[in-house]
Amino acid sequence: MIKDFKKILFEHGIKIKEPNKVHLAVVNEPYLSYIENREKTIESRFTKNKIAPYKIIKTGDVVFMKKAGGPVQSFFIVKDAIFFENNPEILQNIKQDFTDQICASDESFWDARINKKYISLIGVDSVVKIDELKIDKKDKRAWLTFDNTYKKIILTSGKIGSGKTYIAQQLAKKYQYDQASFSSYIRYKCETMGLEHTRENMQNIGYDTVENDLENYIYYMLNCATNKKSDTLVLDGLRHTKVLDFFKNENIYVLFVECDEFLRQQQLQTRDGFFDPQSDMHETEQELSHLKKLAGTVVKNTDSTEDIYCRINQCKCEQKSLFDL
Repeated sequence: MIKDFKKILFEHGIKIKEPNKVHLAVVNEPYLSYIENREKTIESRFTKNKIAPYKIIKTGDVVFMKKAGGPVQSFFIVKDAIFFENNPEILQNIKQDFTDQICASDESFWDARINKKYISLIGVDSVVKIDELKIDKKDKRAWLTFDNTYKKIILTSGKIGSGKTYIAQQLAKKYQYDQASFSSYIRYKCETMGLEHTRENMQNIGYDTVENDLENYIYYMLNCATNKKSDTLVLDGLRHTKVLDFFKNENIYVLFVECDEFLRQQQLQTRDGFFDPQSDMHETEQELSHLKKLAGTVVKNTDSTEDIYCRINQCKCEQKSLFDL
């Protein structure tokens, strides 16, 4: 779900970074239409308990809106948010000051909220309608908040055809980690530029992206990972030390994958139908020896997933800071 939301935001040129978050709100009609038509400029939530969005939502957050019983069809940027603990005086003041902005002229609206204890008033800004997105939402909560951060990021590196992608996939599958690939954004750029996904095109665009579009590159991968359910992300295909500079404040771990050279060439021949030695000479591949020195662990592509997992967890506390090397 969050993966879909982040892709939509990315396509609209919107980047969400900590401390801002993405939310999903179930909105009943006619209030959803009021918001989309810019008639309703404050979304209000009255709850019995201290639950989202109370004192969680903030200026700059994004709220996706799902029609009750229907699809997600729009989002807005949070202009501001104020919170109250309800009592008769507070409720009367809110009614007096914000009835028009909330679109709550019907007295029954306020009567139904007399016994609610916590109030969130959320300023609505920059409403965007999107293609309807059907989601598998099974719980009954009317408001969900998604966390954007990972507690740990494992970056796999190695030569073309070394097996680093396979190892990344196995780690993610066995230990329920989220997974993303550096090549996914490069493929995305190829598609937007109308280019085929050839090795040469991917390498050229990858090099240019790291030099000139690094922030978007990293943002896309962190926010379009599979699952988005784990606090650990496996990020496959590290090739540039410049990428590590972007993660200076993150808890990252570099895993370098080696492969017997003869077997590697055979695997590339089988996978791609040919082996081109020139691919190893491209600018994008020239930092791999240095990345190997920076790695917390160097493994063989034949090592078991369990062994690699144990070595990561044994070494992560001992790994010298990447930026002290």
